[in-house]
Amino acid sequence: MEMGGDDAGESDRGDREPDSDDWTAESETGVSGGEDGHSPQVSDEVDALFDALADEHRRLVLYYLRDRESADLDELATVVSGWLQARAPDHDMVTPDDREGVRTALHHVQLPRLADTSFVSYDREAQVATLTGTTDLLAPILDQSLADDRRAVGSVDGRRGPGGDRS
Repeated sequence: MEMGGDDAGESDRGDREPDSDDWTAESETGVSGGEDGHSPQVSDEVDALFDALADEHRRLVLYYLRDRESADLDELATVVSGWLQARAPDHDMVTPDDREGVRTALHHVQLPRLADTSFVSYDREAQVATLTGTTDLLAPILDQSLADDRRAVGSVDGRRGPGGDRS
């Protein structure tokens, strides 16, 4: 048996040299500000945006706040639990336990996590979340995310999905 003969599979593991001029070691390690021309602030904003959009509860909060700018915790819990249930295969009514579970998750996890970004502020005492502004990066990505979510819900049963006329 010959050693080192077949290199098949190495390129599948990413062991090859990049063949694109825009690839840099910085982009591979997560350190920005190199040849790609992006500052660390832009990279931080991108990271915060994708973290915010990674969770369905946070996405729904952002969709809602984008239209209303500010909402209290109870309103957000009602809207988010309704939108989540509308996406469920059985479309049952939201129970008080469902709403309370969403309220607890929003208050203790999701809203503080959004508050860690520059997109939302959350006053824990007053229990009010406020959209602090949409950046040039947030607006188009949030638009696309909402369109994708609506398409996904619509493809299941024809409903409009989050951000529609119901709340």
